[in-house]
Amino acid sequence: MSQQPGRRGKQVTIVDEEAFVTVVNRLIDRAGSVVAAAKVLGLTEGALRTYRKPKRHPGKRAVNADTVDGLYAAFPLGPDGQVPEEWDLLDRAFLSEEAHLALTSYDNWLDPRTEAFAKRRTGRWARVAEGVYWIPAGDSRIRGIRLGELYYLIGLLLSKYPNLWTPLRTADKQYRPEHGRYMLAIIRIVEPLLEARESGFIEVGWEELLEEAKRQKRITRKALRRDRLEEFLAAGVQREIILMKRDSNEDRAYAAAQQDKQQPADPDWGELLMQRLQNAQTARQKAAWREAYNVYAVMANNLGIRKLDPRSLYMDE
Repeated sequence: MSQQPGRRGKQVTIVDEEAFVTVVNRLIDRAGSVVAAAKVLGLTEGALRTYRKPKRHPGKRAVNADTVDGLYAAFPLGPDGQVPEEWDLLDRAFLSEEAHLALTSYDNWLDPRTEAFAKRRTGRWARVAEGVYWIPAGDSRIRGIRLGELYYLIGLLLSKYPNLWTPLRTADKQYRPEHGRYMLAIIRIVEPLLEARESGFIEVGWEELLEEAKRQKRITRKALRRDRLEEFLAAGVQREIILMKRDSNEDRAYAAAQQDKQQPADPDWGELLMQRLQNAQTARQKAAWREAYNVYAVMANNLGIRKLDPRSLYMDE
């Protein structure tokens, strides 16, 4: 749980006293004394001593959010980005079971997303000296080929447009170079540039845009305006920034766990789309909702969610 703007002065409730006390005592052992550990957290010696033993009387206690942030910061990542055991203990200490489940769901969502492109179950085209050839989906090389091109392109674009990515790193309040959400943002921005080979070279690819940028620079002698590749990347960065300007994962998990459990259940979105289509008043509205429902129907059928009769999508005006 990294330091968050606006958290100063907030109190965070302890939900697992044993886990909290374990981390506090580990910090004292690491620092060498209570006094040294108190300085690390910006606390008085007396205040830290009260955290060395679990609270015995009824009722939960709370600590300042700055203290929570200090505890996480006191146990940095390992040399290869390994998360220290103390972070898991701190999650237990401050996050309810529901909030912890929300964080686990987030990790389960995040990890596969970063490899979704490489794990596509489709073939792709490749260019060689003799021309182009088709790599079928079952080829054992295809995952490595996709990953190689993806990470080569990421390195190339980070190097070519270094200042373009700074706002993205700033927006990620938990930024670390190896942090999953930052990497997912980078992948989602550049991934459409890799579709040329996937689409039989019909879609515009990164090599085409890069060559166009080089020609533009040669003609103008200097970069008077953004080339199309830079414009595309800048738009993607702005899109991701909108989604990443939020509280920390832990704060949002805590908020999700506190939401009113009496909220109505999610509707059947397919039925809701059909209702909107039926209730549309103008031809333009009907065309828009029909298009949306067509997209839904194709995805639903592909995923096996439900069997849909295509004829039901084309109702009388």
